[in-house]
Amino acid sequence: MIGSQSRRGTIDFGLDGPIPRDILVLMACLFVTYSLSAFQATLELVAAAQLSRAIWQEGFFWQFVTYPFAAGYGNPLGLILSLWMILVFGKQVYYFVGRKAFWKTFFSSTMAAAGVAVTIQYLMDWAGMSPTFFLPFGMMQGQLIVLTVLITGFATLYGHSTIYLMFVLPVKASWFIGLEILFAFLAFLSSKDLAGFIGICTAVTVAYFLFSGVSPKRFLHEIRLRIQRKLIEARLRRMRKGKGKGGDDGVVQGPWVH
Repeated sequence: MIGSQSRRGTIDFGLDGPIPRDILVLMACLFVTYSLSAFQATLELVAAAQLSRAIWQEGFFWQFVTYPFAAGYGNPLGLILSLWMILVFGKQVYYFVGRKAFWKTFFSSTMAAAGVAVTIQYLMDWAGMSPTFFLPFGMMQGQLIVLTVLITGFATLYGHSTIYLMFVLPVKASWFIGLEILFAFLAFLSSKDLAGFIGICTAVTVAYFLFSGVSPKRFLHEIRLRIQRKLIEARLRRMRKGKGKGGDDGVVQGPWVH
């Protein structure tokens, strides 16, 4: 995966320059919790930090803050790839926005995602729409929610850059936001984790607005203006087409007119 130079600077993809200490700490937390979750003696400690029903059942409200740092045990290659991607995207986003804005956006996005997801899951449980054996929030635990926020930040700040996936396929950085939503939807189809899917969408939305500095009101206003512009352009094209068929005055001339 190679980055091109954008109007916002050169993208080195973690291979050049110093690595922010905050990013290293974030990666270390995920690695440590991943390791702890591999042992039965410490598994419950990690589980208490992950997002779960214990928030409303036992009052584990600290999970709103701790769940992005608690990685569950799984494929070690997946963890290595995730940590490398956190380094790649996190470094670029961190140096672009600075430490204060980085953590403010990070916690705002993850806590908003958790709040929405917990509310959705609570209502589903209350309505009896979830089976008792179902474990929600799996799509947004640990490195998954971290990557969601960082990739959204990268796509927002470096949207004009071109990324070469597998060193071959060119992909515009701004497309990553849509790809995130697509992959999350595919994961939802497999896991049926509706709360997790909505949580991911919430994290992407909040991170986009915070990283871009565009308010939701202004965003909707710009969308409305773009739609109006497209409608006006389409109307003008139809008018030009009708004018071309009917002559300069728009009146269709018959064969008897010379």
